[in-house]
Order: sequence, then C-alpha cells, then structure tokens
Amino acid sequence: MALPVLVTGANTGIGYALCKLLATEHECSVLLGSRTKSKGEKAVADIKKLAPNASVELVEIDVSSDESVAAAAAAVKAKGVTLYGLVNNAGVGLNTSGDIIETNFKGPIRVSEAFLELIQDGGRIVNVSSGGASSWVRQQDEATKKFYSNPDISLDALVADVAKQAAGSEGGWPGTYGLSKAGLTAYTMYQAKAYPHLTCVSRPVSAGCRRVDGVSVPSKHSTRAGRSPQASSRRT
Repeated sequence: MALPVLVTGANTGIGYALCKLLATEHECSVLLGSRTKSKGEKAVADIKKLAPNASVELVEIDVSSDESVAAAAAAVKAKGVTLYGLVNNAGVGLNTSGDIIETNFKGPIRVSEAFLELIQDGGRIVNVSSGGASSWVRQQDEATKKFYSNPDISLDALVADVAKQAAGSEGGWPGTYGLSKAGLTAYTMYQAKAYPHLTCVSRPVSAGCRRVDGVSVPSKHSTRAGRSPQASSRRT
C-alpha cells in the first residue's frame, strides 16, 4: 500500500526533487505542498508526465499563514488521508524575500501542530535544516549553545528566545537565517520528546547530499533529534 507523504515547499528545488523520487521510485502517495496554486499544478503535471500512474496531488499551503495551514490540514483530513510522513521543507534563504523566522522556524511548528493528528503512529516528521544552524550556534556564548542543544528544551522558551535573538540579529551569514535553522533543529529535539509515537528528525541539506535534477538531496546522513545542531557545519 502506498505511503502518504506531505512535502511542503515542493513546487521547485529540493522539495520537488523529493516528491518526484517518492512518487516515481518509492511508490508513495505524494501530497505536493505549494504556496502558489499555478506553480504547484505545474509541478504535479511534470511528475505525471514522467510517471502517468504516479500518485501525486497538489495541496495549497503557505506555511507562514495560520489560515492557509489550517485550511490545508482540513482539506487533507476531509479526504480521509492518514499521513505516514510530513516533510517540512518550505523555507526562504538568506537573500530571498519573505519573513525568515516566520517561514523557516514558525512554519514547521505551525504545520506540524496542524497535521499532527493526521500522522499515523510510527510515522515520521522530517525538518529540513542546514549547516547554517551549526554556524550560528558556534558563534554564541556558552549559555546559548547549551540552550539550543538541550534535548529537554521547552517550546515556549524556544519561541521566546528565537524572537529575542531575531530582534538583535545582524545581517550577513549566518545571521537570521542561521538562527531560524538553529531554532528548527532545537524544535526537532522538542518534537522527539513531545511525540514519542513518531520519529522526528532534522536533516541538514548540506551533508551527505546527492544531485537530483540539479539540486542536492540528502542521502544517508541526518541529524537526529536530540543531537546537537553543531553536528553539521557546512554552509548551504
């Protein structure tokens, strides 16, 4: 039976490449998340051109919007879908438009909480991070390093500290981008304890990658929940 997997930010890049792999090589039932309907429809059509029998459909979702995420979760629930996996891939880069913290850090929290009841016991949540997380953590004082590496971290405390750090963040690398990914990695550690019935992992895109359609897709290496975000240090 095909395993249903939702991938956010999947109309292009790594998200699209992952959807294509899951649908064409692993026979998963793919829910391709896209903020823009037209771009998502094109991505779905492109995959179906390669594999007409592939199970892939569009889910409109803007991870930076409470309303959009709630509507997407309601739509998936109405179809009676139980997810095996959720991949929080949507994000914005250092030099792109959009609210970095709202998308890269709060987005996965928003999506995970909205779809939690739809993920089967034994399912997976994968949060796509990067080497920016460890780059940011290495530049902090010892107290901050310990805070962002603490497997017993509180979600409320994490959200508050990310907001505080963002208010004083400077431009450049790793800056706010690195903070957003360090926060995401710390959130994954929180998830691992809060949701023991699921496997929650954070994958740094920069490590153990292989090329698929011109983009890097993680292969064997991953940063598991509970492991320090300092584990990977390459920039992506």
